[in-house]
Amino acid sequence: MNESCQKCQKPPALCVCSLIKKFETTTRLLVLQHPQEPDHELGSAWLAVECLSQGQLKVGLSWPNLAK
Repeated sequence: MNESCQKCQKPPALCVCSLIKKFETTTRLLVLQHPQEPDHELGSAWLAVECLSQGQLKVGLSWPNLAK
């Protein structure tokens, strides 16, 4: 059985969800994640956004494509 974390979707050996501490920020950070990154075991876009109170993650190839 392939179990993975319900929050990050990583295998237990790679999950760091219990170690994440949110930083309060006044600046918004918008991260554009390549559509194939979630398939990589060590994808870090989600982790970067999860650490910031004003973080947001969008998946796409380019900013113009997000508007479509």
